[in-house]
Amino acid sequence: MRHRELPRETTVNRVGSPVTLATFANAGQFARDFLTTLNHGHAISLPSVPITQRVSVTLKGTGYSYSVSPQVAGGELAVSLSNHELSRSGGFHLVVGRLSGGKTLSDVNDVIRRGHVTKAPGWFHIISALPAPPAAAAVWGISLLPGRYVLVCAGDASGALRALTEVQIH
Repeated sequence: MRHRELPRETTVNRVGSPVTLATFANAGQFARDFLTTLNHGHAISLPSVPITQRVSVTLKGTGYSYSVSPQVAGGELAVSLSNHELSRSGGFHLVVGRLSGGKTLSDVNDVIRRGHVTKAPGWFHIISALPAPPAAAAVWGISLLPGRYVLVCAGDASGALRALTEVQIH
C-alpha cells in the first residue's frame, strides 16, 4: 500500500512573518460587528420589548440573580445574560424548558438534587439553551408559546445545574 504525503498547511520559514493571535474576544462587540457585516455595514436596530417581556439573569461569583415577571404574555421575549466571571471556565448556559404532565419547578429541583443529570426528563422540553461566556453581556430573543416553563442555569465547566424559577406564559 502506498502512502501519499498530504500538503502542509503551515510551514516554518526563517524569514517568518509577524502573527497576531487572539486569545479572548468580547462576545457583545463581536455579535454587533458580525450582525452589522451581515446587514451590509448598516447597524442593526432591535425593537423595544416591554418590561413585562424581559428576562434578566446574572452570574456573579457563585451566585445567580434573575428578574422575570411570573406571568408573561406569549410571543417574543428579550433575555439578557450577564456573566461577571473572567476565567475561561466561568461560562454558563441559560436553559429554557417547557414543562408538561403537571410538572413544576419542584420536580425540576428533585431531578437536579438526585444528581448525575445526563439528559432532560421527558416532561422537560428544552426550548432554548442560551450561552453566556465569561465576561459576556448579551441579549437574546426567543419566542415562547403559552405554557409553563422553568429557567435552569448550567455551568459550562462544572456542569452544575441550578433551577431559578418557573414562568407562566399566557
